[in-house]
Amino acid sequence: MFLYLAKITWFLIAPTNSLVLFGLIGVFLLFTRLRRIAKTFVTISLLGLFLAAFSPVGEWALAPLENRFPQIQELDSSSFDGIIVLGGASNLHISQSRNEPTVGGAAERIFKLIELARRFPEKIITFAGGGGLSEGGTESFAREADVVKSLLERAGLPTDGIMFERQSQNTWQNAENLQEILQPTPEFRWLLITSAFHMPRAVGVFRRVGFNVIAYPVDFRLGSFGASFTTNSSGAGKMAKLDQAVHEWIGLVSYWLTGRSDAFFPGP
Repeated sequence: MFLYLAKITWFLIAPTNSLVLFGLIGVFLLFTRLRRIAKTFVTISLLGLFLAAFSPVGEWALAPLENRFPQIQELDSSSFDGIIVLGGASNLHISQSRNEPTVGGAAERIFKLIELARRFPEKIITFAGGGGLSEGGTESFAREADVVKSLLERAGLPTDGIMFERQSQNTWQNAENLQEILQPTPEFRWLLITSAFHMPRAVGVFRRVGFNVIAYPVDFRLGSFGASFTTNSSGAGKMAKLDQAVHEWIGLVSYWLTGRSDAFFPGP
């Protein structure tokens, strides 16, 4: 129930969605006696959508998240003991309805898993990703772990040595479920792989449950800090960046307030 409530709440408060709703409310109020309030709602909606689509406000909000942890340029086998890759790269609904594994915008997580599994076959490798689609019938991809496992096998990568956690539906459950399975110790170092903008929250959660993690950010949505604020992105793309950033900042605050993260803004 909590997960469904969270999804509904986010749908309503996501910046682009809420701005559209403001505009619709304003249009409705134009046909009432509250015309002055209606104009205010419409103005806020149009101005907000303009800023979201044609200004770098989304990139400004996303840049601190993406740049919180440095990129790893050189990776030595002795610097870590195991690998954890978080889900969020596949499209479960399309995969299930088409019976074909389908990835989304964070496919770099899977690419990095394939690369590192081939480079370091001796390491413990774990993929964490459930989803929430109901199982049953002849569907092959009820969980994200199923999609990723199929993709790895199609890429010619043996999956016998990879552990797939397939019950978690959010970052907290990723960490909580893996904590029960892997029983982390301070001396065992885990390479944590997820999208760069999601890394601060992921690190805070995994540290909170006892993992000694080394951040390995992938799936960057911006260039370097000084070159991020360009105009070569579509309006829709800029609005998507704003929604992503606000979602993560809200997640950081909520996880910190509920004791699910070891810090408000986890860093190296």
